Amino acid sequence: MDSNELTEIQLTTLKSLADIGLKKATEALIQLINIKARISIAEAKLVPVKSIPEFSGGSEKEVVGIYLKMLGDISGSVLFTFTPSSAHFLTDMMMDRCGNEKDSFSELEESALKELGNILSNIYFNVIADMLKIKVFSSVPYFARDMFGAIMDFILIKISKVSDYAMVIKANFEVRNRKIEGNFFIFPDEDSLNLIFKKLGANACLSMEE
Repeated sequence: MDSNELTEIQLTTLKSLADIGLKKATEALIQLINIKARISIAEAKLVPVKSIPEFSGGSEKEVVGIYLKMLGDISGSVLFTFTPSSAHFLTDMMMDRCGNEKDSFSELEESALKELGNILSNIYFNVIADMLKIKVFSSVPYFARDMFGAIMDFILIKISKVSDYAMVIKANFEVRNRKIEGNFFIFPDEDSLNLIFKKLGANACLSMEE
C-alpha cells in the first residue's frame, strides 16, 4: 500500500495534523532554548517505508536520530533526524553556549537531544490527543548517530509487523539566522490510522493487505 491508496481527505487530514502538531512543538522548542525561532513545513506526505531513504538524502547520509515509541490509544513509532552539525548547534542553544561543535557527542549532549525529542514528540502527541479525545504518550527516547540506512534498519525490525508506510515531515527551522533541516517520521499502525480518520470524519478504512 502507498499514499496513492489514500483519499484526498485522508491526506489532508494527516497533513493538517502534522502542521498543527509541529507548530505547537516549535513553540515548545522556542521556550526550551529561549530564543526566537521560525519553522516552515517543506513537505508532508505518506510514503512506503522502503522509499523513506530517498526523501532523506540517501541511506549513506550521516544523521543524528532520536527514536521513540508512540503508546496509548494509538500506537506506532516516531523518529527525528538532524545532521550532526545541526544537532550540535541545537545542544549549544539548549546549554547556552556557542561554537563548541566537535565530532562526537558527550553523554550530557546525548541526554539533551533525547530530552528535546521527548518534549517535541509529547507536545505533538498532546495535540493529537486533544483533537481526537484520546490518550497518547511516548516511550523513553533513544539516541543514535549513524548512517540513515543503519538507523532505518533498526527501526524496521521494530515496526515491520505493524507499519509499511510512514508520514514524512520535512521541516525547516531558522534560529539565529541559521537554517536547520529536520526530518520527522511517524510510523503508525493500520488500526491507529483508521482511528484517526474515524475520529476526524475521514473514515474510509485502510487495508495493508490490498
